[in-house]
Amino acid sequence: MIMSDTKKVVLAYSGGLDTSVIVPWLKENYDCEVIAMLADVGQGEDLEAAATAEAVELEWPTDEALDSLLLEAAEGTLVEAGLALVGLARALALRARPFLDAARERAEVGEVGPTLLGVELPGETRVEALDLELRFRADRVDRVDEHLVVTDYKTGRPISKASTPKTRRKNLLEQLLRGSALQAAVYAFSHSAPVAQGRYVYLNPEIEENCAIASIDADDDEARSCFEQALARVIGAWRSGSFFPRLLDPRGRPFSECEWCAVRTACLLGDSGARRRLERWTSEREAGESPAESNLLELWRLPLEKLEPRK
Repeated sequence: MIMSDTKKVVLAYSGGLDTSVIVPWLKENYDCEVIAMLADVGQGEDLEAAATAEAVELEWPTDEALDSLLLEAAEGTLVEAGLALVGLARALALRARPFLDAARERAEVGEVGPTLLGVELPGETRVEALDLELRFRADRVDRVDEHLVVTDYKTGRPISKASTPKTRRKNLLEQLLRGSALQAAVYAFSHSAPVAQGRYVYLNPEIEENCAIASIDADDDEARSCFEQALARVIGAWRSGSFFPRLLDPRGRPFSECEWCAVRTACLLGDSGARRRLERWTSEREAGESPAESNLLELWRLPLEKLEPRK
């Protein structure tokens, strides 16, 4: 138990795993009363409800308040991770600050008046061709000209660093076709509300401004086709029970996503025998002998997909 004079803690409770875990932790370590607080901040409960809500002006905290919030969040993260290194919380807060500054500059969608409808809002996208309904939770939702712009924040590398819009679009569509960048399309083609655009906003301050936002419009038929083709392969493998450990790609390289996977230690990724068997089995077959094998091979070859040249 941590010795403290704290007798009562008021916790902004989200209902998620992090705040659910911290309640008993506070009781056990501080021997204090914990009050879990829920607040209605005025946003709709989902994308459909938000579409009819009144937009609000986003007020950013002062620099001092923002630094304080970042430090508090960093300390909470370290508590969850069980780390107690002196000065680490402040270092994390300083590292995160430029990303929030980028969010302030890049996330706005309207030139005049309030646009923000809500954050962390759930929605749905129906894909009729596959009889499939996808559920999502959007980081941010704004209204522009009676339509919604739905944003997903990213802190990693952008989809494309190309200098021309034409090449950046080609890169985006190929990522869609390969099934590796689906979120913006899921947002854009949602049936929950009149969405005009789904987009990624990259917060790394080192990314050039012309590459920091990648978007898909709701009426983009070419993007919809790429999206549905990728989904057809993934869902086909899922429905036939043909999902397999993706230990490497068709070029024999590991997937970069594996580097930060939460269950990596329980994966066969480190089993060289399993990697060789997968590579040998897929290289020996042009086509499957059953629907399940065919679906597996299509999923295996998904990272190699390229756009057909326009005629």
